[in-house]
Order: sequence, then structure tokens, then C-alpha cells
Amino acid sequence: MASFIGRTMMLMLLILFLTITCEARTYVRIINDLGGGLNLTVHCKSADDDIGVKVLRSKEWFEFSFKPAVIIRTDFYCSFQWPGSFKWFDVYYEARDLNDCSECWWSIKSTGLGPCRLNWETNEYDHCLPWNKD
Repeated sequence: MASFIGRTMMLMLLILFLTITCEARTYVRIINDLGGGLNLTVHCKSADDDIGVKVLRSKEWFEFSFKPAVIIRTDFYCSFQWPGSFKWFDVYYEARDLNDCSECWWSIKSTGLGPCRLNWETNEYDHCLPWNKD
């Protein structure tokens, strides 16, 4: 009897965990901080979703949201294009972002290491990562 109650409790906890996890959405925002009045062309995708191509004028942004998968890994990557440049970057990489980034706001500049993510503690885009290799 104790074994049955234990298994039932474990099953209920698992269902509760999956329900909470499945309901949580992640938000990704891309901001054109290229400067110089340059337009930024962005195309974001995952293995399952294609967000489409967006053209952002200077200081414009766009945002999309999704529910991270429970069993399979969720990753979103984007291409970024402006005059003379074409880059790729993982705007949401589950192994890196799952516990740290429910609102991933990325600033795209023409200079520097690569995209910079908003640090919610400092309110600065100071978490910069390199562009993906070609």
C-alpha cells in the first residue's frame, strides 16, 4: 500500500512539474542598435518554427515567444544582415539559457564581439557573446 501511495505522489508531482514547465513562455526580443540609420534584416528559426524575415529600422525591435519543449531541446537561431555583413547567432540556446533567460533581449550592433543580452540587474546590454562561426 505504501508503495502505491509513493508512486501516486511521484506521478502527481511529475504532472504538476510538467504543467508548470509547459505553461512558461520564453520571450526573445531583437533590437537594431547598428546605428548610422542602417536597416537590420533578421530571420529567426528553430527546428520546428520559422518566425519569418523581419526588416528593422534603426532602434526598432521585434519580439517572439515560445514554450520550451519539455522532452526535446529548444533552440532558436537567427541570421542578421546589414550592408556588408551577414552573421548567425543562437538567440535562445537551451543549454545556455533555460534557467537564465525567460526574457532574452538582444542588442545587435555593427561593432564589438557579437550580440549583447540585457542584464536585468544592471539594465545594460553587457552580456555579450560571439557570433556563430560560419
